[in-house]
Amino acid sequence: MSNQDLSIREAGLEDIPQIVEMWVEFLKQHDKIVLGANKRLAPYVLRKKSAAKNYGEFLQERMGSGGVVFIAELGGKTAGYSLVFAKDEIPIFEIETYGYISDLYVKEEFRGKGVSSSLKEAAVAWCKKKGLKHISIALYPDNKFAHDLYNKWGFFDYKTEVRKEI
Repeated sequence: MSNQDLSIREAGLEDIPQIVEMWVEFLKQHDKIVLGANKRLAPYVLRKKSAAKNYGEFLQERMGSGGVVFIAELGGKTAGYSLVFAKDEIPIFEIETYGYISDLYVKEEFRGKGVSSSLKEAAVAWCKKKGLKHISIALYPDNKFAHDLYNKWGFFDYKTEVRKEI
């Protein structure tokens, strides 16, 4: 399978069940990575029983309010997705609104084939089309692979959030 078989399209509301399925896979793999590196994250990644349903509603809300979900297809099969939307900064900064890649997931069997880079490029193009000049993506610091990939793409460490139970 070549990258020529790779296509990126905007998802429609009918794609939400399939995206939610990928999101569930994404979280299982993500939790394995980050909890394997940092057990202290355990209480912070616990999800409600209604998490999948809530995520589907969140997707629908984002898609209906100017955000977009991109679906990557490779060789006629769904390979991954990304969720992108405009996010407002607190009103003290010159940069008031920026693009935000909320999720970016590629199924294991499609990794290393340029899918994540293509999803990122679709997100960047969408943000430019919306007049946004900056884009952000968040990650857990214990996800070294994602951190290295995002740095390779030209992202830099901007903020670090720390937490503690009180």
